[in-house]
Amino acid sequence: MASKSIRVESLVITEFRRFHDVHVDFVKPVTLIIGQNGTAKSTLLGMLAQPFSFGSEKEKEKLDASAYFANYHGLRLFDYADIAGNSYTYPCDKIFRLSKKHDTPDKRYLYETKLSGLDFSVDANSPLKSKKLLTVQQTRAGKIRFVTGPGSSEKISHNSGEGNFPHPVIYLSLGRLLPLAEVKDCEISQGQGKLDSSESKWYVDAYKAIFSVIDETPNSGLMDTKEKKRSIVPLTESYDGESCSAGQDNIGRLLTAVLSFRRLKNSLGDQYKGGLLLIDEVDATLHPASQVKLMELLCKEAAGLFLQIVATTHSMYLAETCLKELKKSVGVVQVKKSGASLGIKSDATIDDIRADLKNIAIPPPKHKRKRKISVILEDGEAVRLFRFLVAQRKTLKNRLSVANIKGKKSDGQASSLSGQYLKIFAENASKIPELQNVIFVPDGDMDWARTPKPKNPNVVALPGTKSIEVQIFELLKDLAEDDAFWRECLGTNYCKQVAIGNHTSLSDTDIKGVKKWYGKQKTHWGRGLEIVFGRYYQKHNAECDDFLLHLENAVSRCEHGWRQS
Repeated sequence: MASKSIRVESLVITEFRRFHDVHVDFVKPVTLIIGQNGTAKSTLLGMLAQPFSFGSEKEKEKLDASAYFANYHGLRLFDYADIAGNSYTYPCDKIFRLSKKHDTPDKRYLYETKLSGLDFSVDANSPLKSKKLLTVQQTRAGKIRFVTGPGSSEKISHNSGEGNFPHPVIYLSLGRLLPLAEVKDCEISQGQGKLDSSESKWYVDAYKAIFSVIDETPNSGLMDTKEKKRSIVPLTESYDGESCSAGQDNIGRLLTAVLSFRRLKNSLGDQYKGGLLLIDEVDATLHPASQVKLMELLCKEAAGLFLQIVATTHSMYLAETCLKELKKSVGVVQVKKSGASLGIKSDATIDDIRADLKNIAIPPPKHKRKRKISVILEDGEAVRLFRFLVAQRKTLKNRLSVANIKGKKSDGQASSLSGQYLKIFAENASKIPELQNVIFVPDGDMDWARTPKPKNPNVVALPGTKSIEVQIFELLKDLAEDDAFWRECLGTNYCKQVAIGNHTSLSDTDIKGVKKWYGKQKTHWGRGLEIVFGRYYQKHNAECDDFLLHLENAVSRCEHGWRQS
């Protein structure tokens, strides 16, 4: 909301009816208050309205002389009325009824309204440097009334120009839903009546959007009644305001309120500092699609008119929409019974709201196993080294699944896949949805996986520039005969003389021969070849850690859904 507007930032309720030590934030331009019947939603609207007034009927000729700020000085604020003919002042006893039996002088009523939007500290004489208004009860003729002003604890200052803060408020009660059949002395101003052309167009466009009207273009008029005063109504060739549905009539009252703030903004010019629109049961009489369309309009107008809008509802559908599609503009506040008190929750989920409104308990969600990222390697030896290396990084645990391409060999490992086929899969993964979140791990001797840079960032080559078998052959060839490695290996009389000396003619360029040698030796290297791979990791630590880092980055990309650009 624009910084030049005044708004309620929060209510801190020490005690008020069934509220005890609760805090309500109004962070977003629109706030939706939801809860069961009897959870004081209307009471909250009254508490919001109480600290403000825009002139006084008793002193309607008096010019504004607020001690809080000089913005409206010299204006007769009571002269400004909305289109319905009402002043912009609604003390809380006009919003909820005080009980003779329970709202008594011996009870304690105390809450704090924190404001934002203007820097009151620039005025050295302003009593609102803290930006906080205090509301307490006072007793007069045996009855309580609520008073507001600057103060601390439970003491309020009563200096000249203090009291209620000058700020325009419109409150729309359920009285707006009085059935038209019960309305008397109805009179409709034909055509645009007292609306100018831009106002009439705005109303017609908003009306059509909310009700998804396609096959008619209504005009607008003003309907005056003894009971409902004045509101804007649609005028068409087949019906007018007297034959509107309850929903159409309700929307007319809501749009009349919004249009009133548009007029006030134009009238005040640079002195306009926003306003507060309070709506009881905003969803009443409206089907779900219109509820959402109305809320979208309110969000738009709140931004354009610097309005703060607070509404109550029982609509779970509307709450769900606000928590999802409209969450940038709408905050949802849940009011919930808690024994004899009422609690307020500003971070309620739709499950919280659904359970409360339906008065049911929702069981905890079933544990869902997190989907693992598939990894494709060339052969069983690559799989063994891969699994060993991944085990060295705790952050990768349980996040990967080695794909089985062509069934399993007798040793339970994935069967071989040609490096060229792996290349084809990796380079065309962006065209195949099932492969877009798969990690491809070729052997280190596959040049295509290193240079040029592969098109698929989910290609992560194993350490080294040679095949796994050749790297292990070179590793053991360079070990001393008395190296501890030979004593760690399994079997009887396994030593360098047996492992290497019996194969002196073998060269690391003889890939086929080295692989045959590797197959015969690995029975001595432990389960999962952990003995030889442990020594390999020790010697090539930097390369292995670099591989694991790139692998972890690829896993994160896949978990968030990678798409090739």
